[in-house]
Amino acid sequence: MALELILATSGPCAGHLCDNCRRCKRGECCGRDLPTYRLPALGDWGGMVYGELGVLDDDGTTVGCHCCGGRFRLLGRHIESAHNLTVEEYRAIFGLNAGHPLAAEATRAVLRNLHGDRLKGYEQAVNPLTLQTPEQRLLITRKPRRYEVARRNAEKAQIIACAECGTPVHILPKQRESARYCSTACKWAAWRRRRDERIVEKPCAVCGTILRLPPHAARRRETCGGSCRSKYGRRDDPVALVACARCGKHTRKRPSKSHGTRFCSVACRAAAGRGARQARIVPAFITCAHCGKEQRVKPSEAARGRVHCSRACKTAAARELRTAHAEGSLR
Repeated sequence: MALELILATSGPCAGHLCDNCRRCKRGECCGRDLPTYRLPALGDWGGMVYGELGVLDDDGTTVGCHCCGGRFRLLGRHIESAHNLTVEEYRAIFGLNAGHPLAAEATRAVLRNLHGDRLKGYEQAVNPLTLQTPEQRLLITRKPRRYEVARRNAEKAQIIACAECGTPVHILPKQRESARYCSTACKWAAWRRRRDERIVEKPCAVCGTILRLPPHAARRRETCGGSCRSKYGRRDDPVALVACARCGKHTRKRPSKSHGTRFCSVACRAAAGRGARQARIVPAFITCAHCGKEQRVKPSEAARGRVHCSRACKTAAARELRTAHAEGSLR
């Protein structure tokens, strides 16, 4: 039945609608009728908490109070009078569901017997499907033929024990050959157990680290990682001494690298390349037209008609030529 709200003109609830609850009658506004009212948060209790949050201690005859630890048959009246809390606030603070009963099991049974006749008028509002057995609901929701097939399969079902955990499993006749486990988790657990039973422990051939490998990998794997694999691959290779073609320094090379190796470093190879290029050049000599010095130049420069040994001589010759033209023009 809906509560009737009235506009209070005096007292703690003056100025807003009030349902005139017990707390408001005692002269203290509960605040539930205000738009800004919110239930307290979980654990929002200033005192000691007796018991576990989210669990109501019910021994069958009494229930325990989270606020004071006392035991009562009905908890609603106690928390309102002793702790100034509503049942909604009590459930919110101590983590109980909104519809969780706050009475002992024996008390609830007595109340059901007392008020059973009064509640019979509400039985028609119950969904009739919830009062039927699973077989009856199956006849309504499925076709009769499908129900008959399901019934025959259920009669032919065989109960076996899961090969991993031993849980009884109902299997159909067509599944008897392949069904061995109750779930996918048990299937993979059995696979991992069988895999671990076949694991082979083998030491690394270089560092001695113990490797746990399946049989197919243990037959061909000898090392634990890349560095050990490189060392293991060079274990039987002889070392060859190769003399550098430029400086004569001897370096240690693997046989696979010694063929075609002529130099000890990149610097020697570059210097030898420069020397070879210079050796192929045919030398050319010119006599400087300014100072008379003989100078070695590139053949291409000699072919283009170079006549000076340096830029200084070329500049001095040009200066003398300009001076001679100037003196001739003045005369």
